[in-house]
Amino acid sequence: MSARENIAGLAYQAGRLVKRLAECGEAEKAVAAEELAILRDELRVAREGAVVIREFGGHLRATSGKGWHVIRAAKDGSRYCTCAAWKFQRIPAAARSCKHLAKAKQLGLI
Repeated sequence: MSARENIAGLAYQAGRLVKRLAECGEAEKAVAAEELAILRDELRVAREGAVVIREFGGHLRATSGKGWHVIRAAKDGSRYCTCAAWKFQRIPAAARSCKHLAKAKQLGLI
């Protein structure tokens, strides 16, 4: 699938969610609004190549295009990411970094 097709598909899904928001009850509006926020983030990533970070429970979730990665604290106090760029570095875990961790640090989230 091309980037243009991906953006068109995400925009279509967002349009359907906006219609659903107008028609649903109060209980469903919170869920639909959260789904719409996630779709908007995905559209921004697809258009701009941005790194998007969201707080989720006790950890952070980050995306830069393909799927969501989890950023958590390790037992020794360092941070780790579940992305391949972080996992396959050949240096100690405490010294590793990736663009998701860099963006979280830039935003002051870690």
